[in-house]
Amino acid sequence: MCSSDLAGVRTRSGSMPHSRHDASRIVTTGCGQGSMFSDLLDQLEPLASNQPRVAQATLAAIVAAIRAHDTLYKTAGSVHACALFSGAALRVFIEDVGRHNALDSIAGWRALNPAPSGADCPVLYTTGRLTSEMIIKAAQMGVPVVVSRSGTTEMAIEVARQHQDRKSTRLNSSH
Repeated sequence: MCSSDLAGVRTRSGSMPHSRHDASRIVTTGCGQGSMFSDLLDQLEPLASNQPRVAQATLAAIVAAIRAHDTLYKTAGSVHACALFSGAALRVFIEDVGRHNALDSIAGWRALNPAPSGADCPVLYTTGRLTSEMIIKAAQMGVPVVVSRSGTTEMAIEVARQHQDRKSTRLNSSH
């Protein structure tokens, strides 16, 4: 009936047929609690083996730029922000009530405004919790470094490791 890596659940009205996606479904936690499919990782372009490292001074400059940026959060609170940097240069800053909405807006902006050739390593900064879905979205944008002001989930770290050691970190300072 079921292969060893699938679980069959019987309901009062019987079981549902399994699809090929059932084996790769991962139930995720978070505000929306949903599902993702692990084969998304297989569709990602591998990171270039010569990806530049981001210097600690660049990370400090990113934090300073976020602190100096005039934000809705400073005025009203209750919003998340995402920012895309090229090295320490801020390319775009988006705020939204949902961290995924802010990240999706950055993805759209990046699709319309590709990085110039020879640009510094792209770095994504988020004020929200860094989840596996956010790591996957960053990978889909070709962003190898993701920084969060908040926590990082264990699944995000695992997904980052699975995708050629994509780097993610939490900046732990008062910002």
